[in-house]
Amino acid sequence: MNGHLGWDQDRKSYRLSEHNGDLRVLTYTGSDGWFSIQDAASKPASPATLTVLRERASDQSLQPLATLPNTSRPAALGKAGEQVYAVRFVGDRAYLVTFRRADPLYVLDLSNPADPKAVGELTVAGFSEQLYPLANGLLLGVGRDADDKGVVGGIKLALFDVADPAKPSQRASFVMGGTYSSSAADYSRHGLNLFMRGNVARIALPVNLAPPGPTFAPNGWQAGLVRFEVDTEARTMRERPMVGAASGNGERNPWLERSLQIEDQVFYLGAGELGAYAW
Repeated sequence: MNGHLGWDQDRKSYRLSEHNGDLRVLTYTGSDGWFSIQDAASKPASPATLTVLRERASDQSLQPLATLPNTSRPAALGKAGEQVYAVRFVGDRAYLVTFRRADPLYVLDLSNPADPKAVGELTVAGFSEQLYPLANGLLLGVGRDADDKGVVGGIKLALFDVADPAKPSQRASFVMGGTYSSSAADYSRHGLNLFMRGNVARIALPVNLAPPGPTFAPNGWQAGLVRFEVDTEARTMRERPMVGAASGNGERNPWLERSLQIEDQVFYLGAGELGAYAW
């Protein structure tokens, strides 16, 4: 099997999935990554590879059942110079995000393990680093915005409609802060708190937002807990007011912060203090 599971230990587990006795693995075939668009341009095409493995009864070893791309389906999962960012397996589907200048979201149909195929693709600005499946064919992406040259911007939350896998679409998106912004989700899959209340998904995320723009500014930062709601029936997303807000100079550490929702309360551990707020 070619490739590896990436360099982020916290996200490797999302690139493996067992379903109906088969192991599905999404690997990245590049030996290293990149830090700038100029660096990316020098890299050869290094798309993702999906491998489906099945146990051979005679010796209980895992054997490749199918791969994607393959000779009958040669289209690459990712464009030249791109890296794999977010991967999520959900039942008979897989969702994959790659990025260099824009975010191609691929929808993979795995209903026939012996013949996996890409059935849909959506290209939008920025990229998702984590994907969260929601009810009614919706998918929440958390990552970063980017311009048409691939220059990374602020934190981005996007709501994708994948009910029709052949026609994925972006229903809503929100961008917060400038290039140097960060969130708890940048460092751990536990950084984002998602809580279902009926048909509404409530999302809480600690952030440290830089002033808008691509350059570092020592003043004008704002940290706190941002909140969003996704109505999975109406297929809409709206922003709620930030709680626990505090201004600063960028020294806040959101990777140390967490939130938890219990009924109609949200608890926010930020800057060493625990606060309770009505949702």
